[in-house]
Amino acid sequence: MELLKPRLGANDPERRNSAEPCAEATPEPGNKGAESALAKASDSAHPCGAGSAVSGSNAPVQAPSRRFVVYWRQADWGFFHRRNEAFTRTLAAQGSVDEVVHLETISLKGLAASAVRTLVLRNPRLRSVYRLHVRKTLARRPIRIDERLLVKSLLIVALSDRVWLKRLNRWLFDRQARRLRASKRTVLLAYPPAIYLRELRVALQPHLTLADLVDDVPAQERDPQRRAALEKAFVEILPLCAAVFATSEELVQRYGAHAPSGIEFLPNGVKPLEPPIGGEHGRTPGQRPRVGYTGTLNRTLDRSLIEYLLKHNPDVEFILIGPVEAAVGAFVQRLKARYPNCRYLGRKRHDELQWHLADCDVLVNLKRADAGTRGNDSIKLYEYLATGKPVVSTPIAPADRLRDVVYVAEDKVQFHRLLQLALAEKAPEKRRQRRRIAADNCWDRRVARILERVGRLHGSDSNQPQEVKGA
Repeated sequence: MELLKPRLGANDPERRNSAEPCAEATPEPGNKGAESALAKASDSAHPCGAGSAVSGSNAPVQAPSRRFVVYWRQADWGFFHRRNEAFTRTLAAQGSVDEVVHLETISLKGLAASAVRTLVLRNPRLRSVYRLHVRKTLARRPIRIDERLLVKSLLIVALSDRVWLKRLNRWLFDRQARRLRASKRTVLLAYPPAIYLRELRVALQPHLTLADLVDDVPAQERDPQRRAALEKAFVEILPLCAAVFATSEELVQRYGAHAPSGIEFLPNGVKPLEPPIGGEHGRTPGQRPRVGYTGTLNRTLDRSLIEYLLKHNPDVEFILIGPVEAAVGAFVQRLKARYPNCRYLGRKRHDELQWHLADCDVLVNLKRADAGTRGNDSIKLYEYLATGKPVVSTPIAPADRLRDVVYVAEDKVQFHRLLQLALAEKAPEKRRQRRRIAADNCWDRRVARILERVGRLHGSDSNQPQEVKGA
């Protein structure tokens, strides 16, 4: 697949930066109201210390728990740097945590697909991720990939409604999960609707179970039976949790009644770039401006908006990066064939995206604002903000909270008009303002909130595992 030639020079210090990708936005000059918008939404969380969390009274609270187990709902470690991976890596960097184990479930089919991709993919970065997926599935124990960070995939045969296969899957899962039990005080950070979550709690017997609700997954499912099953998986775990966090106020309101301890709104975040990339760069005469989008190309995309922008901006090059779900594969192929100004660069590892973002003039979010995305909090917008570049977005979170620094369009006509303003923007102060907002919403601050809550819970907790007490 053809790749774009970068406009940054090979020896440019920005090109050598290895930090993670970021993003942008576009406000009115002199308006500082948005600088605190996200900080307020996240309770202006405090950065994590070397060995402590921060309480509401600003007094350090040592987190007694020494071990976290993070259980994600699908096998995608190393690809997208989603919230679960960001939390895992940030937790492992804290001096107050001895060990963090990240778990995923993978089927035999998924394992076989990963093995094949280690052989056929041209991108060595992607091959290395799939190779790790094979290793962490076949290994008897979690694989250590950093000083305090381990990863493991728990193998099942296949998802099925057949009773005998369900029993076989549970037996396999239980045998693998029991090997993960440790004598250290363990906190399970679960991501419903991960399958076999109840079985994992029984096997691990953690002292505390926390739930972190990321996106309204049931609302995104079209099949009524499947949606009901996902809804059940969401609500069944919440009464068993000592604390529950959620990425959006929509999730807090929808599921709050099922969590006896309530649900705490904890938005997504970003790892700011140091030094920041995405500064002003030279333009070759006659070179078209570039507009970039990163993320999974799936059913949440506003297809009519994308085609409208491509049709009405023939002199602008639109760059699409990310995996394509089967449901929109034909649509992406049609875009490439019909519009010469549409470039699809395929799937990239998260740590590759920064260079592509740096190579764009404006960054966009093209998701529909509807019931399927109402419970989301788009990580890409935080990453866009960290670049300082202009961003144009549909009115989904967190763009709806950041209208002073993000161009927010209610329809495709307004999106086109705001895109022209973003392309013409020349305001260094706006770039600095966006980067400040990104820094105020870093992952360290989000994790500090979790550690602070764990510290308080352990302060009132006995040494007996929560699972035993609640049995």
